Amino acid sequence: MTVRGPNSFEGIVVSAEANGQKVEAKPDEHGHARLELSALGAGVATGTAILIHVADSDGKPVAAAQTKLGAAMPRAAAPPEVPKLPPLLRNGDVITMTGKNLGTQAQLIIGNQAQETLAASSNQLTTFVDAPATGPQTAYVSAPNGTSPTQTTNCFNFNITAPQTTIARGQHITATASYQGLPSGSQIKFTNATPQVVSMKVAGGTGQGVESVVTVRQTAGSIPVDMVGKSNGAFVIHYEVLPPPEMRTNQ
Repeated sequence: MTVRGPNSFEGIVVSAEANGQKVEAKPDEHGHARLELSALGAGVATGTAILIHVADSDGKPVAAAQTKLGAAMPRAAAPPEVPKLPPLLRNGDVITMTGKNLGTQAQLIIGNQAQETLAASSNQLTTFVDAPATGPQTAYVSAPNGTSPTQTTNCFNFNITAPQTTIARGQHITATASYQGLPSGSQIKFTNATPQVVSMKVAGGTGQGVESVVTVRQTAGSIPVDMVGKSNGAFVIHYEVLPPPEMRTNQ
């Protein structure tokens, strides 16, 4: 409890009384009179009547009041804290972030739209990414105890399709990788996981062969991936989308 006088606390004595016990206020570092009600004894509990006395330096009563001890207010939890988000977030991905003060009601907000929370605890949040737009988006974590500092991430769409996933010796197949929302300078790395089945050639890619990297210059586009069968069988092409080099250094 804090008791304030008109201009100062000089010459004023504040005390509290309950169950025959009395305690005087002590000034804190800000000059406020603070009553330590715990000093009134174990008999003081929620609902106990507390008499407040205010006297001058000569002990003459100046004011008096009566109140009841209320339930202790829980300390407000600190707002959520999360580390720096990835510079690129793909729509349709599930991401798990660690942090502090998250809680079971925490939500990742991207572009002012709440993302679907799949699981949440005090220090971890798993979310399905479905941003309202592609490109740079504001993002933060919201919880009943507050919000984390706002960050900026880039949300993008990426999809690769092929007419089939098996090939015959000598057969030619073209897969197409389509993207939207990538910042200029982003790189897409294609890896041929089945070089014994197909050879791979990526349009605009460097390092043709098992691995090929394409650096994108436009925020949206498509990339042909040509394959020729070396033997009959199923083929697998892996891909990885990387942010521009300058964004990677800030991760």
